[in-house]
Amino acid sequence: MAGELEEFPFVDESTKGFALGFPLVQAKVLFKGYETNSWPGVSLVIGSFLPYGQGVLQPPGYGTFGFLIVSQSFGEDDAVLIHGNLGANYLRMDGKDELINTWGIGTQIRAIGGFHIVAELFSGDPYVPGSGVSYQVGFRHFFSNNLQIDGTIGDGIGGRTRLPFWFSAGVRIVFDFFHSAPY
Repeated sequence: MAGELEEFPFVDESTKGFALGFPLVQAKVLFKGYETNSWPGVSLVIGSFLPYGQGVLQPPGYGTFGFLIVSQSFGEDDAVLIHGNLGANYLRMDGKDELINTWGIGTQIRAIGGFHIVAELFSGDPYVPGSGVSYQVGFRHFFSNNLQIDGTIGDGIGGRTRLPFWFSAGVRIVFDFFHSAPY
């Protein structure tokens, strides 16, 4: 069955507070790294989440997602990166199957040193299936290609199921099994 979920129980503005969703497992396969002011890079992300967590981020079912990413670099030392993605999310909840399309376009702009400004417009977030169009803005700081921290704020702006206002903070640890390339 394709389309959007009629209701997605963990997107509920009346349930505000601390939330934790886990485990989320994802892998990113880099088919071609981007080249500054040249050809874009192409990668594929596949992942899954399980129905464990606390608060509004506890998924009510199992989900598997995948999306193709095209990344373009402009300027010296990747001063501006633009990423576009297109994919799908399969959700199994209450004995029902849903296939939800996902898309996004975002940018990462180097401010100073390893500090970057990030922004994204997206729909059908694979981490919150059934969501409509949303935005997020924030920062990412690269200590290295393998260790980064980030923080964002965001809000839903359209669609039948709008995400409530959020903020997030995270740590990325990248395991590069094959070769070293910027992400």
